[in-house]
Amino acid sequence: MLTGDENIVDAEMIVQYKIKDPVAYLFNIVEPELTVREAAEASLRTVVGRNKIDATLTTGKFTIQEETKFQLQSILDLYESGIHVVAVQLQDVSPPKEVIGAFKDVASAKEDKNRMVNQAEGYRNDVIPKARGEAEAMIRDAEGFKEARIKRRSEERRVGKECRSRW
Repeated sequence: MLTGDENIVDAEMIVQYKIKDPVAYLFNIVEPELTVREAAEASLRTVVGRNKIDATLTTGKFTIQEETKFQLQSILDLYESGIHVVAVQLQDVSPPKEVIGAFKDVASAKEDKNRMVNQAEGYRNDVIPKARGEAEAMIRDAEGFKEARIKRRSEERRVGKECRSRW
């Protein structure tokens, strides 16, 4: 099926359901198992089609399961099927076999990028405080030199006045 960012993904899922109304289950739908299967596929395709491939393959699986369950239950309720969806579980979500190597390369490149960014941030966090400390030390040294120079200059003036007044 297609994801929201137009990638292809293979997905397998399990749908667990209970019959809440046996009369509706028997008389309102033909071939209930096939109906549940096709409605589940349609629901999953809809939900996966709204998500990007990264979320579909990794962090978004729980959300996809819950949205698919809700969507499936809505469809079955429209059919008045007498079925209550208990759970939807994604079993295997993966890129197609033909491109799995490329997906692994992309994942590896993302990991490398994150590692390099973390190293650069660590270097920055090490160098910048040291440079700020050195700059602050230089400023303090310059201020100390300035104060010493001012004191020495005023002392020279005072001594110079004393010498002139003696003459």
